[in-house]
Amino acid sequence: MSDVRVSAAEAVESHVRAFFEGHSVEAVDHDLGPERRTVLPRLRVLVVGPGPRDDGWA
Repeated sequence: MSDVRVSAAEAVESHVRAFFEGHSVEAVDHDLGPERRTVLPRLRVLVVGPGPRDDGWA
């Protein structure tokens, strides 16, 4: 992954964690299958648990 993509992914994760402060935030590897894996080999999904900002999952 290029440095630009890593920086963008880190910036998004940092923003989500700051926005949902007080919530559990987990980065989960997600595999879309063999054909899409070549396009998005390191796709991660941020899972946000219930907390002070919202009582649902995001």
